[in-house]
Amino acid sequence: MRNYLKNKNIFFPIDKNFIRDKRLKIFKKTFGRINVFAKNKRHRGNILASVNKFKIIDCENCNFIHSWPIPSKQDLDNFYEKQFYESNRKKDYFSNQKRQIKWWDKIFLNRLEKFEDIIKKKGSIIDVGCGPGFFIKTAQKNGWKAHGIDPSPSVIKIAKQKLKLKNVKIMDYQDLVYEKKKYDIIYSNGVIEHIADPKKFLNILYKILKKRGILFLSAANDFNIFQYMSLKTTKKPWWIVPPEHINYFRVSDINKVFNKKKFKIKYLNTTFPIEVFLLMGDNYVKNKKLGKLSHFKRTAFEKNFEKLEMLNYREQIYKNFSDLGLGRAIEVIVQKK
Repeated sequence: MRNYLKNKNIFFPIDKNFIRDKRLKIFKKTFGRINVFAKNKRHRGNILASVNKFKIIDCENCNFIHSWPIPSKQDLDNFYEKQFYESNRKKDYFSNQKRQIKWWDKIFLNRLEKFEDIIKKKGSIIDVGCGPGFFIKTAQKNGWKAHGIDPSPSVIKIAKQKLKLKNVKIMDYQDLVYEKKKYDIIYSNGVIEHIADPKKFLNILYKILKKRGILFLSAANDFNIFQYMSLKTTKKPWWIVPPEHINYFRVSDINKVFNKKKFKIKYLNTTFPIEVFLLMGDNYVKNKKLGKLSHFKRTAFEKNFEKLEMLNYREQIYKNFSDLGLGRAIEVIVQKK
């Protein structure tokens, strides 16, 4: 059983290696427990929070935090096909990313270099949950055979019309097994948080991956200690957003979702811990203008390492954050055995 910290009626799991102050109050119990059996699977764990009709549980069977009840496939299909990219938070997604494309291209190229270092060639890629297709565009420009799928008709329309991409289509990831195609690389950026059954998702991706092929995943690093500290400023758990995010991964939990007989972890790190600006008093949760400013400060910080050709040093800094469970997103590369 895990121990917890508590702030604003939110419980935060802490790891065994967490450095504790003697004055810090540690909880062994939370709001209660859930123990349910649904769709041939048991979900059992402590309740960390309640948001609208959802309970957020530290699931001992899944080995990661997720919401309960888990939305049905029909509800999720309706949400992503009709609502997700039309929401206020996502309505300027394409234009915002386009304005930042130079910064994103550097991220994409860095990831592509890691892929090539592992498989020793520029092969085939499928972007699962490709959105408007910016990663695919960069990969194709750099000699990769890149394809993409997304359940949202609106973003596939953007990918085809605005980015002139041809190898993209509207598709649910579950239908990939019927195509009988295999890929050198599966790329999935910020998708697994949205999936009703992450382990089923990984099993399907395993089936369409070539032998010794690699899978890249990124996921938000949630219920981290900087979020715990920031709640005094923000007053609400801004990262808990079911049904958009069903699952909540932590650095110490992410590798537990991979079947060790099927995958070998080749790389695990986190990105810049953007919550540090909340701790400095820049409440970007409440003030969206501060959100943009915090992002620009982050990119300025990272560009200094590029100018001085010290990218490996930056990588090590982020690895140190990762070892402490910090960083805004988790990035992991695993190779099929």
